[in-house]
Amino acid sequence: MTPSVPLEGLTLDVPGLRVVHGSITGLISDSGMGKLQAAALGNPSAAPTLKADALQGIEAGSKLGKAVAGKTIAEVAAMPVAEFVKRRRRACRRIASRR
Repeated sequence: MTPSVPLEGLTLDVPGLRVVHGSITGLISDSGMGKLQAAALGNPSAAPTLKADALQGIEAGSKLGKAVAGKTIAEVAAMPVAEFVKRRRRACRRIASRR
């Protein structure tokens, strides 16, 4: 296997990209990986720009998905833990009050 491939005057580290891509597949859902492929041709560095519901375990219609609605992965990652927990609790209370 060739460790790198020239690409328009640049060297592309194919094995390195495979490692990074493999590491994010455990964090991003299958549908999120599809969005990453469509938006950035699978470029792992674009993952933080995806909506938070692209993460494993966060569905758009779920309590947690509603708590982070409209936020990107980068924005959720930058949230202080206390704010994230507070948003989740508020979303759970709103859903419970509708029942």
